[in-house]
Amino acid sequence: MNFTEISAEVLAIVKRPDKINDIRREINASVNFCCNDTECARDLAEGSFSLDGSLYTQSLPLSGFARFRKFSYLKPPAVRWYLSPTTPVKVFDNCKEACNSYYVAGADVVIKTSALHSSLLVGWYAFPPVLTDLAPTFWLLDASPYMIIDRAAAKVFANIGDDASASKHMAAFNTAWLSARADLASGTMP
Repeated sequence: MNFTEISAEVLAIVKRPDKINDIRREINASVNFCCNDTECARDLAEGSFSLDGSLYTQSLPLSGFARFRKFSYLKPPAVRWYLSPTTPVKVFDNCKEACNSYYVAGADVVIKTSALHSSLLVGWYAFPPVLTDLAPTFWLLDASPYMIIDRAAAKVFANIGDDASASKHMAAFNTAWLSARADLASGTMP
């Protein structure tokens, strides 16, 4: 299913055409919740990024990572190890500079290596796009459309004060999410 079809399904459930904007918002909120609640394999993006081969410490703008949410890994090519995540405070822990590490600072990721590298392999989790009738497709809507329908319907019912219907649809969502969560994270679900 796509965004337009799921919007129509939720509208058929709640029977409130005046709430179409709420329905659309709740579909996007439901997709966002599911993707942020786990590390979905299909949200993992990967790429190779150029580094200045003469610097041990450098920054890359987070804007270079499409819809960046968080890193999965950073790895110089041709080595068997990954950079370790750290924080700015721990970079100089115990009066020793942490090398082969990275941290996010503002709009950049700061990379500190013990050897010079001219590129970096990066895996990051991306936020889902904002879905509209003009941009209606996203993998989660195909993988588990009824789960998204139930959560969006539950949220709309809660907004209009129909607590019984909200509880019913939220229970259906929770059951589906419990079942799908591990599969989505491992990448075994279509």
